Amino acid sequence: QGRFLIKFNDGNVLVVVSPYPTIYGMRFMLEMFDEKLLRHSFEDIMRPYPELKIMIEDFVLRARHGMMVITGPDGSGRTSLLYSILSRCKEEFKQIITLENSVRYPVSGISQTQVEDKNMEDALDNVPKQRPDLVAVNSIRTVRAAELAFLLTARIPLLVVMNSYDSYVALEWFCRHNLKSAIKAGLVHAVISPRLIPRVCPNCAVAFKPSLDQRTEFGITDSSAQLRMNQ
Repeated sequence: QGRFLIKFNDGNVLVVVSPYPTIYGMRFMLEMFDEKLLRHSFEDIMRPYPELKIMIEDFVLRARHGMMVITGPDGSGRTSLLYSILSRCKEEFKQIITLENSVRYPVSGISQTQVEDKNMEDALDNVPKQRPDLVAVNSIRTVRAAELAFLLTARIPLLVVMNSYDSYVALEWFCRHNLKSAIKAGLVHAVISPRLIPRVCPNCAVAFKPSLDQRTEFGITDSSAQLRMNQ
């Protein structure tokens, strides 16, 4: 994977390129991210959730071992949450290392490493030699990588990203692959499953009067009600 920036209006759009070979040539998947959204501060993201903010800070700033898992499907905000936490941590720690299958954008003051999935296990095996204060892994995809991550948690706090639908599925994956003992030992401090909520764009939304069927579907009893939706 590679990446480049496109200047758009007053900001930048980060484009992550993922190539894939086919019989007709290379196929390219382009994922676009608003750089301002990726750079949301931890305080801004956590402002509506003070209890969750306290829990995350209690782990990343005070814990000296264990694992916090961030999970969810693609587009759920896992990377945005991870980077906001790392930006918060770099004020407290000098040695923060990330192992990422795709570095979305550079964070100053953090040692970021782009690691292919096939090399993630070797990276997890070697990262303790750097004596980090905190390690972030994005993401865990194999059982062996999960085993090595749990071994690291005995002496280093880990932030781990997984690709599963919700928190329950992530825990069920650990249990299904004979890692239940690590959960029982208290090595998993928390499993967070964020979600990005779609909002109606204020610039392109138009008002319309819903039909009777639409009002019934959404439980609207006022016949004069209007809705706004994106064009």
